[in-house]
Amino acid sequence: GYIIWATAPNLWIAFLGLGVVAPLGMSASWVPCNATVVRW
Repeated sequence: GYIIWATAPNLWIAFLGLGVVAPLGMSASWVPCNATVVRW
């Protein structure tokens, strides 16, 4: 998401990268980590 933000030619593509792609990547790592900690 942040790479898209830095290299986006248009502002709407930058907001798409920061608003959609970045949260997907963050949740892909956050959810398994929290699930592991809760079971621990």
